[in-house]
Amino acid sequence: MPSILAIDVPTLTGEDYIATIKALIEDSRFKMFSTIYSRLIAIWMTFWILTLTITLLFQSKGGWPVMIWCLVWAVLLFVGVYACAMIRRRIRIGLNHVVEKANKIIVDRHFLTGVEDRGQLSCHKVVIHFIRFNVGECTADVIKQLKIKSTGGCIFGGNSEEVTDENIEREAASLILKYSQEYVKSVVKKRLIFPSKPIHGVSNYAPKHCKTQMCLCQFIDEKKFNAKPKKWYEKYI
Repeated sequence: MPSILAIDVPTLTGEDYIATIKALIEDSRFKMFSTIYSRLIAIWMTFWILTLTITLLFQSKGGWPVMIWCLVWAVLLFVGVYACAMIRRRIRIGLNHVVEKANKIIVDRHFLTGVEDRGQLSCHKVVIHFIRFNVGECTADVIKQLKIKSTGGCIFGGNSEEVTDENIEREAASLILKYSQEYVKSVVKKRLIFPSKPIHGVSNYAPKHCKTQMCLCQFIDEKKFNAKPKKWYEKYI
C-alpha cells in the first residue's frame, strides 16, 4: 500500500486497501472497462473497413451489386458505431457499480476511490485513484435535499406520505456511493475547480466543504437534484 495513504487519522489499513483493490480488479466489469472500453469503436471500424476492402478486391469489376453493397456498408457502419456507443455506456454503468461496491469498504475511513481512463487504443491505461474525503458533511446536506424532495419542497406539511429518517439516511448513503466514481474522476481531471478569475467563467456554486472545488454534495445536487434535461440521445450513449 502507498505510504501516503497511511498518513493522518483515520488511516486506511492495509487490509482495507487490499480488499478495495481486489473488489475492483477482480470484477469482470472492471476488466471489461480496462480492456475494450476505449478500443471498442476502433475495433469495429477496423473490422468493417477491412470487410469493405476485401469486398472491393474480389469484386474489381464493380457494377450495381458493389454500389448497393457500399451503401449498405455505410449504413451498417453507423449502426455499428451507435451500437458500440450503447455498449460503452453499459460498461461505464457497470464500472460505477464496481466502484460503488469498493467504496463501501473505505468510505468510513474518510477515503474514496475512483477509476480514470488515460490514453487511447494500444496506449490505453487505467489508473485507480484514492482521495482523502470526509463524506459526513456532504451526507448531511444530501439528507436535507432528500427531505425537501420528499415533502414536495415544503418545510412544513407537504406530501402526506411518510418517509422515515432511516430510509432517507440510507438513500443519502446510497447516493454518495453512486456518484463517487464520477466525482473522483472529475476531481482528478480538475473539472470541478472553481474559477479563480472572471475570465475563467462563473460557477453556479460557492465553496462549501471544499475551498477550491465543488464538494460531493454539490456534485450530487448538480447531477441529480438540479440536473439539466438530457438530450434524447444521451439516454442511450
